[in-house]
Amino acid sequence: MLKSENITYASCDMDLLYIHGGFSEDGSLSGQIASSNNAAKFICKIYENPGYARPLPSSIYAPDKQYAEDRVNFLNDLNKSMRNGITSALFLLSDAIILDNGIYTNKDGATCAVYETFRPQDLEHLSLSDPVVNFTDDHPDGINLAFSSGGSFNYGHWITEDLPRLKAFFILRKKFPNRHINIIFRTYNPIIDQVRLQSIKAFLGSDRNYSILRINREEARSFKELYYASPIAVPPVIKSPEALRSVSSKMRRYALQPRIKILLRSVLNKGPGGLRRKIFVERHSDYDRKLVNRDAVASMLSEFGFEIVDPLLMTFRQQIAVFADARVVVGVMGAAMTNTMFCSPGIPVVHLAVQGWDDPFFWDLACARKQSYHVIYGKNSSKANPNREPFHVDVAQLRRLIVSLV
Repeated sequence: MLKSENITYASCDMDLLYIHGGFSEDGSLSGQIASSNNAAKFICKIYENPGYARPLPSSIYAPDKQYAEDRVNFLNDLNKSMRNGITSALFLLSDAIILDNGIYTNKDGATCAVYETFRPQDLEHLSLSDPVVNFTDDHPDGINLAFSSGGSFNYGHWITEDLPRLKAFFILRKKFPNRHINIIFRTYNPIIDQVRLQSIKAFLGSDRNYSILRINREEARSFKELYYASPIAVPPVIKSPEALRSVSSKMRRYALQPRIKILLRSVLNKGPGGLRRKIFVERHSDYDRKLVNRDAVASMLSEFGFEIVDPLLMTFRQQIAVFADARVVVGVMGAAMTNTMFCSPGIPVVHLAVQGWDDPFFWDLACARKQSYHVIYGKNSSKANPNREPFHVDVAQLRRLIVSLV
């Protein structure tokens, strides 16, 4: 098994990837993983991100006014401290090993961990204990491509931070027109894996000269040569507008047929509210962070022509179709609301969240997609884990906001 105390860290290319900023560590640590220790051969850039505008929320409400003010100050501070993005590039690693979502390679006779797979954000989802590992030394034919991260188990992180990196597939296809490509796929659970596989198929379009190479957490697989697409984001508050725009455009085209069907139904039914939908995104009852007064919220929103949607019951393509032409989105803050990346720029997005859960991911997503971000915080009695417990929101306050938006 791999012993963490024997591992040193090497960046794919410190100078290239963090030229605009986005280095997650204390600056004093950069010397320990400097570009002189490059672990990989540079192939080409995938995305570049010198930064983007991040306006404060268009509206923010909380039962505790001081909490709302503190949130604004918090986002202001983030804008000052974390503004610039990172460059994403394609690299070739020799004698590489993948274990969980970490990549190791051999550098100057010693095993080193590829830093871009061991950033602080990734370590949150990597086990630091030594697992019982089964080594697989067989080398599949074809080109091997890795592009996932420690957050791949989460739908939101997958479609905003990982799926866009699959652009590397087309770079390799141009470089190797007739070669078979193996896409490295770290497995999790059947529900998220199914959606991830659907999204890969959608992204790659008509190209079928590839295989999905599944790897579980207990399997360490070695590769003589491994192509690696480095991160495009610094979770939770730096994304790549270029990458999100590219993926959104591609996926909206992919979902064109069901979008047309939705449009035709709207025309035939002559429903209220026009042809562009207003949607209320439910959080499935099996999940935590349940909206206690969900029925009251849904009833009020129905007065304004909102439709209730549950993305967990939809295929990936159906989710895109529902969100692509929405003109207002209201939903409980959570992974399903990441689908707003498929909405048009400029639309208002309203998040219902629990006071005490201070994740800026969705504010940053709205900024990257140039959407109008609104948040209404509710309350629950939990102090330790407010984001895990049921909560309720002020329906009257939500009504006032909806009146101003529609």
